[in-house]
Amino acid sequence: MEYAVCLNGAVVVNCLTGATIATRAMPMQRAIEAAHVARRLLPNVLLAADMADGRHLWEAGFAPEMPEGFAGATVDDPVKLVDGAVLTWLLETPEADVVAMISALRDHLPLGVECRSSGLDMAEIAAHGVTKASSLQIVADLHELDASDAVAFGDGMNDVEMLRWAGHSVAMANAPDAVKAAAGEVARGNDEDGVAIVLESILSGV
Repeated sequence: MEYAVCLNGAVVVNCLTGATIATRAMPMQRAIEAAHVARRLLPNVLLAADMADGRHLWEAGFAPEMPEGFAGATVDDPVKLVDGAVLTWLLETPEADVVAMISALRDHLPLGVECRSSGLDMAEIAAHGVTKASSLQIVADLHELDASDAVAFGDGMNDVEMLRWAGHSVAMANAPDAVKAAAGEVARGNDEDGVAIVLESILSGV
């Protein structure tokens, strides 16, 4: 694997060299303003910042189910510690209603910032237009490839743009209906080796 698209497109890394290919973050003041809007409109919201310099600042009590081994620095108020560009804000509420959070913030965030699904049971604030699809296009441009050459698999709402972008898009059977609607094909679920089955079919030319 040569490239990794991280944080839903906010960072693109060359895995072979360790070089960062692209970083697309919110400017500091815009990120701080966005966090204040979230706190004003979402009662009991907890915030976690992915900083452009690699730090992760988690508000005390913020405890989503994150990948094993991943940990942020727990702080009383991450907003006060923001001293540079922010890649993403993760938003967690006791209700964990992602759709409601997105709807509440949609028309109130500062220019150039948007709220979307993070792919977990949280919403996410990031720079406008930063998606897995737009970052994959950066990788494709490096190698003079077209989106029609790409195969993409997805199972979450943060995969919709990527599935619409790729020439061959596959949603997993366990994905939400909106994700399936964005894909050209629906495979078996994650627990049924859906990705492997599709890849074997492609590689065998079936």
